Amino acid sequence: MLRIENEALRTNIARLSNRLDKQELAASPTSSPSKNHPNDPDAMQELQSMMISIQMAKEEALKHGSNDSSREKLISDIHYLHSLLVKAREERKLMSGKIESLKTTVKLQKESYDKLQARRTHDKVIFVEMLKRERQNFEEKLVENDRKVLWFEQEMRKVGTWARDRQKDYNGAAGNLAKSIVDAKEETVVQANEYNLDLAAELESLRYEANELLSK
Repeated sequence: MLRIENEALRTNIARLSNRLDKQELAASPTSSPSKNHPNDPDAMQELQSMMISIQMAKEEALKHGSNDSSREKLISDIHYLHSLLVKAREERKLMSGKIESLKTTVKLQKESYDKLQARRTHDKVIFVEMLKRERQNFEEKLVENDRKVLWFEQEMRKVGTWARDRQKDYNGAAGNLAKSIVDAKEETVVQANEYNLDLAAELESLRYEANELLSK
């Protein structure tokens, strides 16, 4: 009976060890989350039940006396199984601590990531607002430059029109002045001729009078 229980315990320990190995692999940082979490109440309950079964098997073996070699071997096996279970339980506690530490690390990293993400979102909003303001200022400058260019073009057209009008006035005044000079020259020549004729007549009259006086 004890041998059968011993074999059953060995089988259960092997199965539990395999399960613990799978849980350890699943709990590693590079693995995806597993349903067999180190804090699984069912697994802990199973460990506790196996510890009780080993203790009962040990007590049962002690009842058969102290001279049976098979009993000694069975007790040795039970001690070995018990040590395996104790080791498994300690390793499970250690793994649970590591998992909790990893949980804390992941939580801190997530909080840090959330803060960075919030800051990134905030900076993105600020950057977008800056771009909007820069674009608005640029468009306002473009509108102002267009207005100035239009004003300068209008002023240049006004200056061009004024210059053409002044040129026409100058040309007209120059033509009038030239005509006035020609007219003045002609009038001067006529007046000079008339003056010469009058002067010649006066001289002739004076000569006649002088001759008359001399003849007396």
